[in-house]
Amino acid sequence: TDLYALGVLLHELLSGDVPFAGSTALGVLHRHLYEPPLPVRRTRPEVPEALEALVLRLLAKDPQHRPASAQDVYEELALLLPARGTPTGAPLDPTRPFLRPHAPWPDRARTPAPQPAPVTPAPAATGKPDVARAVDEVKRLLGEGRITQAVDILGGILPAAAEQHGVNSPVVRTLRKQYAATLMDDGQYRRALPELRRLADERSTEAGHADPQSLRFRYDAAQCLEQLGEPAAALAEYRALLPYYENQYVAGDPQLAHDVRRRIGHLLLALGDRAAAHDTLARLLHDVERLHGPAHPLAVEVRRTLQWLGQVRG
Repeated sequence: TDLYALGVLLHELLSGDVPFAGSTALGVLHRHLYEPPLPVRRTRPEVPEALEALVLRLLAKDPQHRPASAQDVYEELALLLPARGTPTGAPLDPTRPFLRPHAPWPDRARTPAPQPAPVTPAPAATGKPDVARAVDEVKRLLGEGRITQAVDILGGILPAAAEQHGVNSPVVRTLRKQYAATLMDDGQYRRALPELRRLADERSTEAGHADPQSLRFRYDAAQCLEQLGEPAAALAEYRALLPYYENQYVAGDPQLAHDVRRRIGHLLLALGDRAAAHDTLARLLHDVERLHGPAHPLAVEVRRTLQWLGQVRG
């Protein structure tokens, strides 16, 4: 849910680190579903106890244990701020937009809620898909190399995960990334393509078109287009990506730009534009040899392609 995502963001802002990390997407997802987050005061003891408690409630596994609304979260956070004046306390106080400009507007007939009694977590409804168990099964199948079965489980569990955790929750985002990657590993490029495009669009909307993760999704989408026999569309995608990968402040790794340029050259060749393919690959060969020397594997490969074109010797 949005409140859970807010908890993730607050944890990172306060501690300087994400609440759950791992070497793989499924590892991160497993921790989101099973492990309690590290309280922020363990690493930042100056954080107020009330703020730490709020973050832990936002990151509760059971949505019933999280704050009821964004309004409740705002009011708890507002108590931690230095005094900025004394509002009248009326729900429709005319000074409210100036005293609390970013506050969500309260309900018109809001009365203080009684303190809730301790709640015992309700058992899962009969027949309700178990997302956590499905993730464990996917990890097992991938470890055994049974990729197609893992794809089927991931695709089947996504609707239930979205219903339980929210469409834009970190859990669902991680599942969708794993689903797209597993589709590619299984050679199901036509199914992977729309998933990758959706992930790229969402990430670029949040973090900008130069975001490395968004660029990676677009790169994988271009690979899908190649595999689907759509060289013109793949070429257009790679050409759109190249300026970002050539920008050292975005990619920071010339190998990425070199790989995209190599693919552009091969696609031009596939489309019958031998002159443009030669020009692209010849410039690439020059840059690779300048950086890595003539014996570098990419230089050897590009030189072989140019020799096949009959444009260079030796």
